Amino acid sequence: MKPSPLRKRRTAVNQLKPVALASAIATVLAGPVTAWGDSVTLHADSYVTTLQPANVKHGGDPSLVVISGNTAFLRFRLSDSLRSGLTSQDIDKATLKLFMPTITTGGNLTLRRVTQDWAEKTIPAGGVAPALDLRISQSIPISTDFAGRWVQFDVSDIFKTWLPLPSPSNFGFALTVENGSLLDATIDSKENTSTSHPAVLEVVLRSDGATGATGATGANGPTGPTGADGGIGPTGPTGADGAIGPIGPTGADGANGAIGPTGATGDVGPTGPTGATGPTGISTITVKTQASNALSVDVSCPTGKAISGSCYDTETSSTTGSGAFSSAPLCGGGLVCDNDATDTIGWHCEFTDITPTNTAYVLCAE
Repeated sequence: MKPSPLRKRRTAVNQLKPVALASAIATVLAGPVTAWGDSVTLHADSYVTTLQPANVKHGGDPSLVVISGNTAFLRFRLSDSLRSGLTSQDIDKATLKLFMPTITTGGNLTLRRVTQDWAEKTIPAGGVAPALDLRISQSIPISTDFAGRWVQFDVSDIFKTWLPLPSPSNFGFALTVENGSLLDATIDSKENTSTSHPAVLEVVLRSDGATGATGATGANGPTGPTGADGGIGPTGPTGADGAIGPIGPTGADGANGAIGPTGATGDVGPTGPTGATGPTGISTITVKTQASNALSVDVSCPTGKAISGSCYDTETSSTTGSGAFSSAPLCGGGLVCDNDATDTIGWHCEFTDITPTNTAYVLCAE
């Protein structure tokens, strides 16, 4: 058997089987339980877990681990110890007993009836665990004080569903940890050679006393005389039937109220005229001269049309500059013209100081 690391805090997890327990009433015994009634042979025990791949089998493990995510299976061979034809009326009590060597964390245990066949060496066959009866379950609290002791559960109701014998529906018990229980414990399996405490199913049969002998039948007494029949009294007269009362007239239906006239549909208002198309805006470009150390420079617009403004020496504003220059509009023929001229083609720029970085900018229609 390869190790199966089911818990981080344990180093030999392959020595344990995960289990979820359920049953009616749990009683903790101080030592080994003395058998009473008939003890039924444990035929198979194993478990399946969501904490390992489905192809990992646990039928040969020496212990069962009671922890969330695991389901343990126990199955007993009833025909080895109980007579054929046994019915539920013959059963006084059935008790499942488990030895729990370790209980790390206490919590609730749940026991259910298994409803599908399984085998110890192949469970879960095809990676699927056997189905459980979800209608019947019993949960009990398990304390850490139970460690190293036997715990017993009354399973009479489940056991009686397997009768009469031989039983085709005996697929055993399932032990689970459900509904957020934090139970973390171990149970001895039948493969455990250390403590050798496999699960036990004990059955107490109902014992009735012997039937006593049947007493003698007493003699019959003499038959008394038959009494005379009494006379039949006269039949009384039949009473007359009462008259049926007249049927009242049916009331007239009320008149339907008049339907009011439908109001006239209002006239559709006239469509307003389409507004005139606004003038196309002027698209502008900025034109500049090459850097020059001249005191004056003319800047002509490539379209031959300058728009309102003047020369400036920075591109951050079209109307202001450093103040180290003056300007005047250019008319046709390159002559300087008045500021209110209508045939402006550019600007004549005058700098007050000669520097290698003198550059003139103008705003032109594109």
